[in-house]
Amino acid sequence: RHDRRRLPRTDAGDRNRLVETLKSYLAGTLAALKEEQRLGPGGGLSACRKYSDAMDNVVHALHERARGKFLSSSPDLKYRLAVTSVGGYGRGELCPKSDIDLLFLHPHKVDPYVEAMTERILYPLWDLGLRVGHACRSLADCRALARTDLPSRTSMQAARFLAGDRR
Repeated sequence: RHDRRRLPRTDAGDRNRLVETLKSYLAGTLAALKEEQRLGPGGGLSACRKYSDAMDNVVHALHERARGKFLSSSPDLKYRLAVTSVGGYGRGELCPKSDIDLLFLHPHKVDPYVEAMTERILYPLWDLGLRVGHACRSLADCRALARTDLPSRTSMQAARFLAGDRR
């Protein structure tokens, strides 16, 4: 029986093996949700929330795997990055064919750590065939954008922390 709450280990192996593990996990999650819908009146919103939870597990695992690679070479790493979901995904309402909207939030400017972490999270998501909407912004960038762009402000209002430095 598939357990969408538990992602299999993703720390070993190359990116191809990682992608296959994640692909299998998401396929099992979708099959389990489809079966739940077939068996009873679980409701579409409930399924979207459960799929959102499963995607949270995937993004968190990708972040931890990427950060682990940095910590193995730089154990005293002090760089900061938070990965957040925004928009419908931020509200926990992720439909199976929806975009995965992510905001990579950093304190000041994009540095090599932020750039590498972003790539190490996005590339496997793209390899999974997911449509990923993403932005990499500082807190100041977010404030400035929120003042001038209503759709971005609305999307960021639904931001939800997924992984990284919560501060």
